[in-house]
Amino acid sequence: MRLHDVITGPAIALCGAGLWAWSFTLPVPNNADFGPGTFPRLMGGGLALAGVGVAVSGWLRGRGPLIQRPDWLRSGPQFARFAAILGAIALYPLISGALGFLLTAWLLLFVLMVVNGIRPLPALGAGLAISAFVNIAFASILHVPLPWGPLTPISGYLIW
Repeated sequence: MRLHDVITGPAIALCGAGLWAWSFTLPVPNNADFGPGTFPRLMGGGLALAGVGVAVSGWLRGRGPLIQRPDWLRSGPQFARFAAILGAIALYPLISGALGFLLTAWLLLFVLMVVNGIRPLPALGAGLAISAFVNIAFASILHVPLPWGPLTPISGYLIW
């Protein structure tokens, strides 16, 4: 689906304005010039300006269909690949608490790779390698707590 820039521009600007307004709700530490709202404020303002620019550009470029349906939407396999990505994004927050990050990422990566034409055995190995790498990067290096699910008893062996 391709939307004309006169539709997407205001939507982008609205998201940026919302982020900018939300950033003012974050508390500012005492005696600090910058707080946790500084970066979201900058990002929201930039996003709002970019949205206005996209809308103006679309308006100046002239007419065209407001909504255009792409050719790949009519193809079953290509639509299945697109739907699998959306499904993985929607499914991750629903199952990651119960299965933990490592198992959830492995499962979702495996499914996405198989749907995109990779044979199952290489997809299993690649999914495990990628999931383990991301888990090590976030849990051990960046110290971002990830859910472990049923692997909680052995989680100490899986991080540095």
